Amino acid sequence: VDIFSKDDTEGAVIDGKLFFAKKGHMGEVISLAKGKSKANLAAGGGGKELRETMREASTKSHMWGAINLPQKDRDKTVAAQMPLNSVSFGFKFSSDLEGGLRLETPSPTSADSTTKALTGALPQVKMMMGGIGLGVAANTIALAQDKAAVTATIKVSQTELKSLFD
Repeated sequence: VDIFSKDDTEGAVIDGKLFFAKKGHMGEVISLAKGKSKANLAAGGGGKELRETMREASTKSHMWGAINLPQKDRDKTVAAQMPLNSVSFGFKFSSDLEGGLRLETPSPTSADSTTKALTGALPQVKMMMGGIGLGVAANTIALAQDKAAVTATIKVSQTELKSLFD
């Protein structure tokens, strides 16, 4: 397994899956991914929040991910007035590309303010997307709030993808 390192983070692709760990801890992750570790992520107390994030993630997608922000990064999101606890995403690949993003905030109130901020930025995002040939996809962007979570979805057609890469 090749381990790639940047600053305090290591990354590796293990059996077709991408893993990240704090520097110096990738060996434990490799053991766990290869089934050689006795650690039990399914029952361990430290993994409870990640399991909850993954439960809400789009795990039926072709590619998905779930990230819980460390406390220092959560504090930065609060300072930026868009508090986040976790982010999950999913992409489905067919002739079209469908994507979804879920932002878990600390409370319904913070999710409401995040939804309002994103809704306010949406016209500019749609205009920029139209400028690069993704006008139809821009019109498929949907934002929704469910309690303390904000979700965003988009669908990019095969025609627009081909046009974009031509």
